[in-house]
Amino acid sequence: MMQTGLLKRINKVYIVSGILLYLILFFYWKFPLSPYNALILVTFTAFSAVVYRSLTINEEKLTSRRLAITVFVFSFVFVALYLLISYYYTGNTFIFSEQDARIYEELSYKIKDMPNKDIIYYLTVIEDLEYDDLGAPIVMSYLMKIVPSKEFINLFFIILNTISAWMLFSIGRSLMSKRYAYTASLAYSISSYTIFFMGSFLKEILLLFLVIACIFCLYRHKSTKHTRNIVLGLVMSALLFFFRPAVTFGLWLAYLVYYLFVEKRRVLVIFFSVFGILIIYLAFRLIVENYYRYSTGGESVNVTSSFFNRLVFILGGLIGPFPHLLQTGDEITFKPLYGPGLMYKLFLFFAFWKGVFYSFKKRDHDVLPMIAYVVLESLGLIIAMDSLELRKALPHFPFFLLVAFWWIDKYDKSRGGMFKKTDSLWFIIYTAASIFIILGWNILN
Repeated sequence: MMQTGLLKRINKVYIVSGILLYLILFFYWKFPLSPYNALILVTFTAFSAVVYRSLTINEEKLTSRRLAITVFVFSFVFVALYLLISYYYTGNTFIFSEQDARIYEELSYKIKDMPNKDIIYYLTVIEDLEYDDLGAPIVMSYLMKIVPSKEFINLFFIILNTISAWMLFSIGRSLMSKRYAYTASLAYSISSYTIFFMGSFLKEILLLFLVIACIFCLYRHKSTKHTRNIVLGLVMSALLFFFRPAVTFGLWLAYLVYYLFVEKRRVLVIFFSVFGILIIYLAFRLIVENYYRYSTGGESVNVTSSFFNRLVFILGGLIGPFPHLLQTGDEITFKPLYGPGLMYKLFLFFAFWKGVFYSFKKRDHDVLPMIAYVVLESLGLIIAMDSLELRKALPHFPFFLLVAFWWIDKYDKSRGGMFKKTDSLWFIIYTAASIFIILGWNILN
């Protein structure tokens, strides 16, 4: 079995640092261990154990079937716990995030028995919804026809997330070693933020399924050369106009990058370059135009300096959003539920950006479509000063992790699981910086 030097070290650092940070914050605030904070600690512990376990079992056992079972069972158990803790405190299962979820639920019940020809008219004219809000209530209304229950839709989300995990594993297998592909897809699929959205009544799981499917079709085309994969991917990307249009343009840019650098269709360079610039412009414009409509990220920064604000948003776009680890106030919010997963992602930020540098330096362009998508979305959110809002940043998370693990795999293969002294120094510096950022963010907020 090949040594997983850097990957194991990152996971050990995540576990040790997580324990240290939770202890420091627990004693800093001197609050009693409530059921809510207990659930957060259980989530962190279970996530750490399952991900670390994937690094120790025989590689032959790391199959798609094992991944699907692990993701489904873990998701089912923790979604149930999230729903129970929500009901315990609020009497409902919206996991402390009712505003949009209530709207989707009410609309789904209203239109589930309507004729298909009347649904669009009702949503756009009577309810005055924008086109990017149509996707979620329409899909949920069809599910409501089967079983009129929020919990049934949560189960459907768990199934979609399991399929998404399988697709990510398939993408990863075409780029990196089996173990790294398995752990990357597992780490995304059972992260606490993914669990949260599976338990909510929001559109993110539907959105993420379509995004992952689009990139999956791209890499299926790379291995099979069947045009139908590209056509299917473009059709699904078009469906994203009914969920979040800016994401569609980011995916189209990924497809263009694929044809330019992976397929290397040089005869189309001029056309694709012009079209790519147009896509970037439209994506940025959509992000900025919708900033005031959706933005909530800036409300969480308790500082007055506009320069410092912008610096925080730039940093958030490059490595964030930052994790809130524990609940300290009397009013419970959903943000600490994101904490364990966001903390894990933050410890991988250096690996992603090293992967970007490595891809260009070595002209290894297989991951460039994903890099283009992640960078475009991150830059757009920085410009809109909305990079701290998880719902906006979430669509690029799966590919952020895949690129990070791809580079870690390259590193571990080249070093045979060993570290140079300079590498160890840089590892210590970035680890200390990550801990400092997390601790500072939680103390300031």
